[in-house]
Amino acid sequence: MSPARISTEELFRQHAPFVARLLHRLGVPAREIDDVVQQVFVVVHKNGGYVQGPATPTSYLGAIAVKAASSARRRDSTQRSRHAGYSPDLLAAAGRDPVSLLEVRHELTQLQAALEQMDPKLRVVLVLTELEGESCVSIAASQGIAVGTVYWRAHQARKQFRKIAVRLAQEPRPRPSPGAGGAGPAAAAGMKPQAGGRGPRGAGPAASAGIKSESGSYEPRF
Repeated sequence: MSPARISTEELFRQHAPFVARLLHRLGVPAREIDDVVQQVFVVVHKNGGYVQGPATPTSYLGAIAVKAASSARRRDSTQRSRHAGYSPDLLAAAGRDPVSLLEVRHELTQLQAALEQMDPKLRVVLVLTELEGESCVSIAASQGIAVGTVYWRAHQARKQFRKIAVRLAQEPRPRPSPGAGGAGPAAAAGMKPQAGGRGPRGAGPAASAGIKSESGSYEPRF
């Protein structure tokens, strides 16, 4: 009996916001995320979708996204604009008052700043294990490396992240401008992706994940 296969369309429907979040964490600018998500699923389509095995669908997509993110960062060596968009994690803060949202946004900005200063290989493992809940076994299978290597990278990643986070926490904290608690963060907190991981009609994966980009209507191109 052949292993179960999941089509590209089904993977996109279920996991496009996951890919968008991962790309954001790996340093892809918000304005490019929808396009890079498309690139990931074009590769998936060429591979014939996902075949059930040791790697989970998200670990499989993550391995492809890592390569796509690396290419995107090389293309974007100039000024980045992703911090102008809403972090996907602001969606979890729905219902909080504006002052609390400012606190959350500051913490998420520090999180992203710490991730950006990490070794790329360690950052990938940290994001997949700690933020997305992937197992070391699944990550190893999807990336073609030993499980022991993933465990070692996860351990080193936590140490490196803590060191960077402590240093960033000691830096002076900028005071918010008088209008900082207005419509921006509050509107972001009220955004909720629709069932199945899709955002508003015509919106791309970035919007579904809570990342503000400049894209208009969105249609998959695979």
